[in-house]
Amino acid sequence: VVIASNVDGTCELVRHGHNGWLISTAHLQKELTDALLHLSQNEALCRRLQQAAEDTVAHRFCAAAMTRRIEEVYGK
Repeated sequence: VVIASNVDGTCELVRHGHNGWLISTAHLQKELTDALLHLSQNEALCRRLQQAAEDTVAHRFCAAAMTRRIEEVYGK
């Protein structure tokens, strides 16, 4: 499971509760502890987040998708 801080570009890739778990840096120690405890007690959630994270990477960062984005930037 992806646990990441809710800053700049991270939240563009990781969607809290969908494909990972975002925590605030303002209360990092408490939020990280809470996230680890919550996730360690919910195996089904962990499996769902893991699968969604794998799907996100497979679809957003495969060669075809990256090529399309580059072509869009440069107008083919």
